[in-house]
Amino acid sequence: MEPERWRQIDELFQAALDCEPERRAAFLDSLCGGDPSLREEIESLLASSVDGSFTEASAFRDGLRLVEKTQSLLKDRKFREWQ
Repeated sequence: MEPERWRQIDELFQAALDCEPERRAAFLDSLCGGDPSLREEIESLLASSVDGSFTEASAFRDGLRLVEKTQSLLKDRKFREWQ
């Protein structure tokens, strides 16, 4: 998954957390209307945060930073073809 997509998911997830639970469905409808995979990702994170299996939002951000760092390190690198 691209870093920009993770950023989008993280931002919307954080916003959904701030939204009252009874208003989240309508909130997600307005934000993710045409993108069912986006909504699925956010709902999965929300479900994990509610049942306690999601450690912390900061862990998500740390993972995003790691993906960005790895991509930036590999961006200009050239790999030899397999022989």
